[in-house]
Amino acid sequence: MLNRLQKRKINLRLKNQRQQRGGRGEEVAVSFLQGKGWKIVARNFYLPRGGEIDIIAWDKETLVFVEVRSSEEQSRRVPLVETISATKVKALQRSAFYYLQQHCPQAPCPPLRFDLITVEREADSFFCRHYPNFIENCDFWENQ
Repeated sequence: MLNRLQKRKINLRLKNQRQQRGGRGEEVAVSFLQGKGWKIVARNFYLPRGGEIDIIAWDKETLVFVEVRSSEEQSRRVPLVETISATKVKALQRSAFYYLQQHCPQAPCPPLRFDLITVEREADSFFCRHYPNFIENCDFWENQ
C-alpha cells in the first residue's frame, strides 16, 4: 500500500511526463504553423487565475488562438479532437479576452479565430491535424 508521499511522487512524475509530451506536441505544432507562413507571437500565455493558450499566432490578418492536443499513445480510445470540454472552451475564451485587453486595449480588435491542432506520434514521426475555427459561433464578446 502506498503512503501519501509515494502517491505524490508518482503523481508529480506523471504530471512531468504529460508536460514533456505536451511540450513536444507544441514544438511540432509551432513548426507546422510556421511552415504554413504563420507568425507566432506568444506561447503558453497564462491567465493569472487559470487558463492557458498554447499558441497565439497571426494567420495573415487574423489573430488565432491555438489549442494543441498531443498523444503518443497508439491506441487512444477517444479521438484528441473530442477531449476539449466546455470548461476548456470557456477558459480559452477568458484567456483570449485577457490577452486582447493587455495587447490591444484601444485599437479595433482584429479578426479572431480559435483553432485546434492535434499532434499524434506514430513510430518515429509526428502527424498534425488542423481544425480551423474549432470553437464555432462562440458569443465571444457577449460572454466576457
